Amino acid sequence: MEGYLKKESKDKKSILLFFGVLIIIGFLFFCLAASSIGISLISFGNYSASINFTCTADLSDTRNVSLLYNASGGTASTYLVTITNTSTNQTIFKNETYNISSLTEGRYYNITCLASNGTSTSYSPAKSNITFDTNPPTVVFAGTIINNGNYSGIIVLNASVNDSTIGVNSVYFNLTYTNGTQISFNKSTNVSGGYYNTSINTSALVNGYYNITVFANDTQLNNVNKTERIMILVDNTIPNGTYSCSPTPVTSSGIVDCFCNPSDSLSGINPLNTSYTSRPSVASAGTFTLNCSFADYSGNVGSVTANYTVIQPQDYSSSSSSSGGGSSTKTNSLAKISVGEIATLKNLGVDGIQQIAIGVTSEAKNVKVTIDGSSTKPTVVSDKKDTYKYLHIATANLSDKLSKATLTIKVEKSWLTGKGIDKLNISLYKYDESAGKWNQLTTFFSSEDTNYDYYTVELTSFSYFSIAPKEQTITTSTTEENQQEVPDEEQTTAVITNYLPWIIGGVIVLVLLSLIVLGSKKKNRK
Repeated sequence: MEGYLKKESKDKKSILLFFGVLIIIGFLFFCLAASSIGISLISFGNYSASINFTCTADLSDTRNVSLLYNASGGTASTYLVTITNTSTNQTIFKNETYNISSLTEGRYYNITCLASNGTSTSYSPAKSNITFDTNPPTVVFAGTIINNGNYSGIIVLNASVNDSTIGVNSVYFNLTYTNGTQISFNKSTNVSGGYYNTSINTSALVNGYYNITVFANDTQLNNVNKTERIMILVDNTIPNGTYSCSPTPVTSSGIVDCFCNPSDSLSGINPLNTSYTSRPSVASAGTFTLNCSFADYSGNVGSVTANYTVIQPQDYSSSSSSSGGGSSTKTNSLAKISVGEIATLKNLGVDGIQQIAIGVTSEAKNVKVTIDGSSTKPTVVSDKKDTYKYLHIATANLSDKLSKATLTIKVEKSWLTGKGIDKLNISLYKYDESAGKWNQLTTFFSSEDTNYDYYTVELTSFSYFSIAPKEQTITTSTTEENQQEVPDEEQTTAVITNYLPWIIGGVIVLVLLSLIVLGSKKKNRK
């Protein structure tokens, strides 16, 4: 009996040992199954908007898998999402579109998968330093290329791009027509810091409007900013214009005005870049070329030229002359007088005339100017009192082309002194043959020397002239005019008024005499 009990006790120990081994083996299987859970997310990964993750669990009869996170860097403990099994012994649990917009951007997270079969749980190794970023980079156009600007040639596009969360991956400049058709998609260069640029040769483009859009992407993600856009006008056409001077030819004593009129049908002319000479020098004779330069708002530069000619005033001396009887005659011949030219006749040798300057409205050829000067009155005109000199100027091939003539006359100082005439009271008179009278012309005192005083007069035609004192305007006093205009009735009343006292006195005297006579008669009767 004792031997039997010892054997039974030994068998119980063996059974207990057997079950203990089985428990240890089961626990080991459980531990091995738990350690096989995995997650598809990557440590130090960057994710945007939503995450696509897969948890794999070898836990027996797994009922669900949860995704946990911790933003402080410690053990993941906050639940993001739980996925329930759809079949027995399911090992793969997926979620491809979990929205992470509720998580704070720019922080680092530890992510863990938790598998559970109702009685047991298993954690995957943590995926650390995961970043979430849902916003695209910020973009600002920089540099000189601006919206609605006008450009030509090679332009450099600049943009300031920043992503404070995970940084910038790439920046592109997209060039399109205004209808959206793409022309080029250029990757930019990161020149420094957050600045990116690229260049575009607009010479290869047709003139017109274009859109430029910046595509900025952050690191590893697809957060693209493509909202920043500008419109530019490409204008590679050189502007044109006209430039002219008038009058030409012009004499060195004249004035020439020049006008430049640039034009551009696309971006327009920039007035600040237009440069030309509007009133050039006429000091030297010759033909001169002027330049007018201009530019449009796109920077295209154009220019045009203008020519003008300067000629010296012609000085003519008399070509023939005759004299006698206190008079002199001079004839001057001019081969041609051009528009803008002032032909000046000097050294005339005729008393009373210093020179004649002639301008024309159209070219005049074979011009003759004959001048007679005399101290005696020509027979065809009436006498002009106190005339210093009578003049007669006649022309050939000039009258219908004459613009104006400036006549310079001269009067001897000794004659003025002898006549007691002030030098400012001299005038030139022109004879009106149809009316038979002398008309006083506007005459200006211009200069003097030792022997002569000089005067200038502008003429539009020639005739007989007289150099004489200015006519004094005679005015009648207001009282005299009023007296001459008094009607007869008013004059009679005035006469009566003036003699009324005398009439009253006479009547009184007659009455007294009558009374005396009547008194004498009465005494005689007594």
